[in-house]
Amino acid sequence: MRRLRLIEESDGSTRFVDAETDMVWGIAPATTIERGVDAGSLGVLPPTPRVLLRSSRSVDDAASSFATWSSAGWALFETRVSEAADSVRSWHADAEAVLWPGVGSVLSDGVSALSFARKHPSVGLAIDPVAWLTPSMRRDAEDHLARFAQALSLCETMVAIVARAIPADGAWPEIGVESVESLLEPAATRAGVVAIA
Repeated sequence: MRRLRLIEESDGSTRFVDAETDMVWGIAPATTIERGVDAGSLGVLPPTPRVLLRSSRSVDDAASSFATWSSAGWALFETRVSEAADSVRSWHADAEAVLWPGVGSVLSDGVSALSFARKHPSVGLAIDPVAWLTPSMRRDAEDHLARFAQALSLCETMVAIVARAIPADGAWPEIGVESVESLLEPAATRAGVVAIA
């Protein structure tokens, strides 16, 4: 299993670095597909084999929920992913476009990730299941992560799984990164790469 470290840069970008060789595996620019990714915004990146395209939005009321998860929201999301992937290919023909969904992304669970992957096999996925946990899921976080991992173990386009600690929250103690990584093992095995945040 290949292990990566996530390194947050001062410009807001994130480097995924091989833990053994210190070679850059991929870079996530600071922007999200919702704000726009084009060849100009990618031009500031150093050469990298993978560009990780962030997807994240604020979903805090009924209107924003509908805008994200309705059919129109899905169609807009798929258009933005395609445009961003095209920008990656025009920036550097050999660079792989990898989607990295976060909080509030259309891809917010294992089923939506599988559905997207089957429809868009040319876009890799780097999945951070802890980002999918809502406050109401915190009590049963271990169960949710295990279910996400089982679903994601079927995802053929997943190229990395991100493991991060879950901080303590009121009555719920911290769940350390080692425990999270263990819960995500079926998905990590499928991806062959685990990135430790």
